[in-house]
Amino acid sequence: MRQLMTGKVVLITGGTQGLGRAVAESAAREGATGVAIVGRSAEKAEAALAAIRERGSGTPASTRSRSSPI
Repeated sequence: MRQLMTGKVVLITGGTQGLGRAVAESAAREGATGVAIVGRSAEKAEAALAAIRERGSGTPASTRSRSSPI
């Protein structure tokens, strides 16, 4: 399955909790080139980002929340 995500950059809206967060973590674990998480809460977005980084997948990840400046 790792080959399916290699070279892909994934944008996940609603990726701060529940199914969206699980998809973000899975994409990183499966070798996505990058993961972008969008959600309403900056705190939850940062927590999801930290969880991805803790797992040490090496996948670059970023967050954006409704309250974040673009």
